Amino acid sequence: MLPTKLRDLFRQRIAVIVIIIAILLQTCNKSSNLGSDLLSDEWINASGLDTFSLSMEPYVQDSLVYASAGFPNIFFAGSVKDPYFGMLESEIYTQLYFAITNETDFLTRPIDSVVLSLRYDSTSYFGQPDALNSIHVHTLTDTLYLSKTYYKNEVIHHYDPNELGSVKNFIPNLRDSVKFNINSVEYAYAPQLRIPLDTAKFMGILRAFDDSVFTSLTYFTNAFPGIAIHSDATQALLAIALTNTDSRITIYYNPTDTTKGTFEFNLGLMRISTNRNYNAGSRAEQFELGTNLSDSLSYIGGFGGVDTRIKIPYHKSWDSLLVNYAVLELVSPEQPTDPSSIYKRPPVLNLKEVSSGKPVSIVDALYASSFNNTSDFIRYFGGAPIQSVINGETVYKYRFNITGYFTEMKKQKKDLDIIATSLAKTQSPNRLVVGGPKHERYPAKLILVLSQ
Repeated sequence: MLPTKLRDLFRQRIAVIVIIIAILLQTCNKSSNLGSDLLSDEWINASGLDTFSLSMEPYVQDSLVYASAGFPNIFFAGSVKDPYFGMLESEIYTQLYFAITNETDFLTRPIDSVVLSLRYDSTSYFGQPDALNSIHVHTLTDTLYLSKTYYKNEVIHHYDPNELGSVKNFIPNLRDSVKFNINSVEYAYAPQLRIPLDTAKFMGILRAFDDSVFTSLTYFTNAFPGIAIHSDATQALLAIALTNTDSRITIYYNPTDTTKGTFEFNLGLMRISTNRNYNAGSRAEQFELGTNLSDSLSYIGGFGGVDTRIKIPYHKSWDSLLVNYAVLELVSPEQPTDPSSIYKRPPVLNLKEVSSGKPVSIVDALYASSFNNTSDFIRYFGGAPIQSVINGETVYKYRFNITGYFTEMKKQKKDLDIIATSLAKTQSPNRLVVGGPKHERYPAKLILVLSQ
């Protein structure tokens, strides 16, 4: 006999497979060209019945993962006072690693400089693009564990208060490449920040270690836990491509009296972006606490903030309808106080059902994720913003193909109960203000497209 937990998991997997097969069979009846029909995007612009009752309320997810082995892949340093969501802030903690080698003459030879290079993740930058920034680097005093999962609101402040290096009062150049010479050879790198580290302090740490420390990454990370990177910025979250090999610490030294060489430490294996959201006094907090549920606006936060729960009561009229598509539409208007160029919208949203008490992606999203690429996920399921101009006003429409989920709830005569959340919920500050069910111009709605 299988243990109870394994039996339950097996039944859940079978249930999902059955639903997916049902969707496939239904789709096969529509078209003999299975592949093209599965990826049809005709639903995106479809119109139909949209007079159904809908309510929206706050939902806060528990046990959100902020870091584990290989996650996240976006890292932020800085803070932003968001006009709707309060204070967003983050700092970075990372181990160092290097290729194990017997060539450790940098420990004894003269050093020219030690530089921390941080490659910008220009597309993920959040906040004022011309905001002044100051970056500070410290040594960690506690070990980061590759086997550990770090959860929401787990604050880490275990680093030496004495600075290892810094760059102050600069405006990030997110466009231009960086060029420099080594042994009369010019090298060009993608836009990045180069921070000079205190040579005596950094090399003093390394030279104090026993030689055996450099024979194993485990020995090294136990001896040198890593570095902390934080920013004084109050109007920007600087996004760093920490997993890119351009992000590293480089020791420039003289192997001989007439030559120059380098030794490099990459950033990893374990990396954390703390990503905190303090919404005290904000509109998002009022929404979360239920003190401002006007049905006019709803909120979907970044950095693990509040989500929007959407409830659509089952209606007996559904039983007689031949539904071709069921589409959920959310609209975010561009406003002077909420420009998308500064306060970015999520590039992809997800929908999760919560009737069981634990959020799980709805069957349509699960099936779309099986395509293993974002473009096909969006084509089948949606969730990406579509920019439109309505009556001279710029808006962003998020549409979702929820046909499979709607069909199952219709069969079971159950209410639809889902949350709208960012696909990068904990690792991105991108957030969204959408029209609620009573918004005068852009109400949230369920659209049923009927078979002809």
